[in-house]
Amino acid sequence: MHCGDPTHLCARCLDDLFTSELDAVRARGKAWADELAGSVPGIDWPTGSEGLAIVARLKVTDLGRDPRLLERLARELLDAAHTRWLSRMS
Repeated sequence: MHCGDPTHLCARCLDDLFTSELDAVRARGKAWADELAGSVPGIDWPTGSEGLAIVARLKVTDLGRDPRLLERLARELLDAAHTRWLSRMS
């Protein structure tokens, strides 16, 4: 089903796992944005913040062990959070 080494997936497995986790990651991103909006309303989303990138990575660590997968998932989570934030602010 998947590669033998979960820390270094082949391209197909990497894509398959990324796709299978998209809905969950997007939901986490939206929930995170909602949580932040409740605690720090009225500010702009800090695009490019390394601190947010670190938190996003922490929010996906349970979804795999391949660093490339986790990085892609973290970017997707950040994108979903940013989109949700913008929709809340408009």
